[in-house]
Amino acid sequence: MIYAEAGAAVISVLTEPKWFKTTLEDMKAVRQAVNHLPNRPAILRKEFIVDDYQIYEARVHGADTVLLIVAALTDEELTHFMIVSRSLKMEPLVEVATAEEMNRAISLGAKVIGINNRNLHTFTVDPSTTTSLLPKSLDSSITFCALSGITCAADVELYRAAGARGMLVGEALMKSPSPGNKILELTGKYFPLVKICGIMEKELAISTLQSGADFLGLVFAESRRKVDTPKAKALVQTIHAWKKERFLQEDGNFRDFYRRALGELKEEEKVGEKWWKVNESITREGVRKFGPLVVGVFANQDEETVLRIANEVSLDIVQLSGKEWWEVGARLGLLCGRCVHVQDGQKAEDIVRGFVGGGFATVLLDTSSVAALGGTGQAFDWNIASQISHQAPIALAGGLNPQNIKHARQLVRPFIVDVSSGVETNAAKDPQKITLFVKNAKFE
Repeated sequence: MIYAEAGAAVISVLTEPKWFKTTLEDMKAVRQAVNHLPNRPAILRKEFIVDDYQIYEARVHGADTVLLIVAALTDEELTHFMIVSRSLKMEPLVEVATAEEMNRAISLGAKVIGINNRNLHTFTVDPSTTTSLLPKSLDSSITFCALSGITCAADVELYRAAGARGMLVGEALMKSPSPGNKILELTGKYFPLVKICGIMEKELAISTLQSGADFLGLVFAESRRKVDTPKAKALVQTIHAWKKERFLQEDGNFRDFYRRALGELKEEEKVGEKWWKVNESITREGVRKFGPLVVGVFANQDEETVLRIANEVSLDIVQLSGKEWWEVGARLGLLCGRCVHVQDGQKAEDIVRGFVGGGFATVLLDTSSVAALGGTGQAFDWNIASQISHQAPIALAGGLNPQNIKHARQLVRPFIVDVSSGVETNAAKDPQKITLFVKNAKFE
């Protein structure tokens, strides 16, 4: 359902019991799960088809199409299997990996051709396979697809520009902590990253990770949600263990990745609008590489304290929500966000003028309140945030909840949405509200 809700046009289901431990019953279950959707994705049986019977049983178990691998078939077999498939109203996906196979597929009348970037003998991936095999003069009656090795939106754009009209993605979704978000990224659809702030218990940390959130916020500032250093260390260890179990984390860590990325920037990328956009790109890539990140929230604490806690707890990112000078962000040496509290009647241009040129990687807009520095559940005028987001990527907080997040997302188009009290029930985090908030923030 995650794939379907994120907009996948086709769901490929392996039905090979010996090596992949999957059966036709798995495919049948997938078809049943999406069958009620008004624009459900098609179901592809991914298997080595070598007999008519497999095509018939695929149809009986809910398949809309089947995979035919040219390398495994003679011309007579490929032609026959395409005829059988079409007699069942299924247009097969014909897979090729060489120029000779491409010529065979086209000459035999294949209408949907997938170019596999993965060598089935060595299992190595060569991204140039698709671009090199696509015909220079494309036949509009044939739909060409790129298969394997697609990891980011840039890959999709490369193949699309070359003439591919479909992409088959597997490993990148399996490795992603949030496959639905990954699909949105690959399809170029806008979605914000989601931060759930005020995590205080291990069980809540796990359920928040499972919801698909991108950041978990630990509060070290004075607040009813404040955690001490030992408790924060235990929470971070729980988060890291959860990611490791799911193979979501690459070698290294986000902080080193961020420093390396900054070191590769050109001088002109370190100022103004480019700086903010570069940091958005680095942050999104960091979430993709390392899974959900841990943000430490501080306010009016000295730099030594912030750095000591960040290092001791192994925080990925620091957020400063007090009256810290803008230069502090550059001195801390790690990705640092700054909270700006928006007051009634304040103009967008005045807010922007206040933070242009600062050393912070991102700016969080929250509601100004005499009662607290955040987590008040009160919203400010989001039209102001909308004006600012057209100039620089921002994070949005203040009064967000599962009911209004879609409106906020569409109006403001923030880079990150940040919620705390909006996902609480009786002053305690509510896992069901968190899950609904993430879903509404990321999906239509």
